[in-house]
Amino acid sequence: MSSAVDAKLSEENEEKLTKRARKRKRGQDMFVKKHNHTPEGFDHKPETSYYFEDGLRKVYPYSFIFKTFVKGRWMGRKLVDIYQAEYLSTSLEEHISNIEKGLVTVNGKKVSPDFKLANNQLIENKLHRHEGAVLDLPIEIVADTPEVLVVNKPPSIPCHPCGRYRYNSLTHILEHEHGYTNLRILYRLDRLTSGLLIMPKTTKTSVKMESQLERKLCHKEYVCRVVGRFPDGEVECTEPLEILSRRLSMQGVIPNGKESKTTFTRLSCNGTSSVVKCIPHTGRTHQIRVHLQYLGYPILNDPLYNNTAFGPSKGKGGVMENSLEEMEKITMETSNIGAWKKGDNPYYISRFGEDGLKPAPSNLLPAEGPLSSSSSLVKEPSENQNGACKVGNIETSQKCNSTASEEASNEMKMKEDVADSFDDINFERSPKLNENRTEKCSTDEDKTDECCRDQTEPNLEQGMSIVDNVAETDCVTLESESKKLKRDQSISADTIGEEADTNKQLCEKVKVSKEKPTFDPRKLTVDRNCKACRHVYHDPTPDQLIIYLHAVKYTGPDWEYSTSLPYWAKEDFVDTDTQIRWPN
Repeated sequence: MSSAVDAKLSEENEEKLTKRARKRKRGQDMFVKKHNHTPEGFDHKPETSYYFEDGLRKVYPYSFIFKTFVKGRWMGRKLVDIYQAEYLSTSLEEHISNIEKGLVTVNGKKVSPDFKLANNQLIENKLHRHEGAVLDLPIEIVADTPEVLVVNKPPSIPCHPCGRYRYNSLTHILEHEHGYTNLRILYRLDRLTSGLLIMPKTTKTSVKMESQLERKLCHKEYVCRVVGRFPDGEVECTEPLEILSRRLSMQGVIPNGKESKTTFTRLSCNGTSSVVKCIPHTGRTHQIRVHLQYLGYPILNDPLYNNTAFGPSKGKGGVMENSLEEMEKITMETSNIGAWKKGDNPYYISRFGEDGLKPAPSNLLPAEGPLSSSSSLVKEPSENQNGACKVGNIETSQKCNSTASEEASNEMKMKEDVADSFDDINFERSPKLNENRTEKCSTDEDKTDECCRDQTEPNLEQGMSIVDNVAETDCVTLESESKKLKRDQSISADTIGEEADTNKQLCEKVKVSKEKPTFDPRKLTVDRNCKACRHVYHDPTPDQLIIYLHAVKYTGPDWEYSTSLPYWAKEDFVDTDTQIRWPN
């Protein structure tokens, strides 16, 4: 009886998966059965967590494995040639080095760079992943029904995992903070674009709405703010579009490109810039942005298409006055958000040396803490004038006497015990530590060929390679679950006070639990071969994480959803105002 119930539940869960997810699951099961090898990452576990700093949502670096099956165009070609041609790393030497170190494997086995790929082989690429920061803005729920979830997507957040974003993607944030799982993406908005996003909850609804979009039964409206005074009346642009630079994910007007059509109407003008309503009749990548560039009215703060990299005319009329190589170089120099170094990471140097060849420390929890993006190295406990111990910026009432020294010795032993529970190769927490973790992150990613390629490519706006970053050993971690629990209890006790009544204690505990987590150096990991770990980088500023383009309304045969206009779409908006405002 129990087995019959389990089988029925399994069938119901299977029906809830998308067709692509079911196909991926069958492929994984067949691979495991044929090769007797379960790839790391097929059993998904939460690898990291969020913290908030300076108005940004950030993710602690974590170990990750990109997985992809050999594509038809790869068969018979050398592994190193595939990485050199398709994954845009910084150099051929680094590709070779990663393969020789075993960071890139085929069917779970170490191979040579000249290994020739065959059908149905699985390529796994191990790395130490550093995700880009996004704005700490709330996600407004526009509608929530059994069939769909409709949200007002904030700028800077990608719709789904891609490039250098996974936990900092909309689908993962919605699961982590709101509990939504297995959402479908009906259409995508650019990472910097804000506005209406419709996500079906069931396969039936997804198929229905996708069919309506394909048959052009849906009406779409966007608003943007462009340079100058946009012409009166209705302006139509029908220039064909095609990819211009795969390296920059940049589109352009190409004579033999794909059919595209957009209608524009000016809504207001403040004297130097105009708010324009945009109605795209087709759904090409960057269609609105490229058509506005072609018309000579690019979006005011567009980092790609309002750029002198195209030449003095900025691409008006489809004219490129610079070569593609010059254009790529200038764009990378001016738009490398997050790639500007603040300096070397002293924490990395203290562990592995400037060249990364220094032997790793014997214990994984060294005395000094790592470098936060907004603070100096966390200092050793020291005694202040009042005799209280101070760790970083946290003061406790405990005296630094012989008893404290004895407790510190016991605490160091506890640190070493916790360190032993970490798996040095896979950087995964032991099952013992995983039992107490409550964080969950979605891993049911819709990985199209393009998306899988983008996940292994570096995001050039961040200016870092992610193909060649991780080593199998020598990853230093600073998280101690036991100590964290002890510290939290101590902070709660100090905050609430021993003389407070029971109700006040409860209120204060709830208040503390709802506070957004800030940077905790004990959760930071540093990897020997990770290029991003070697330096400290400037955070992007809010105005670098938004573009003045917003999806306002989507209308179908029997449904309609809309949002209010963004703050920059008001007629009296001042172009120099860079303060980001968002509905609470």
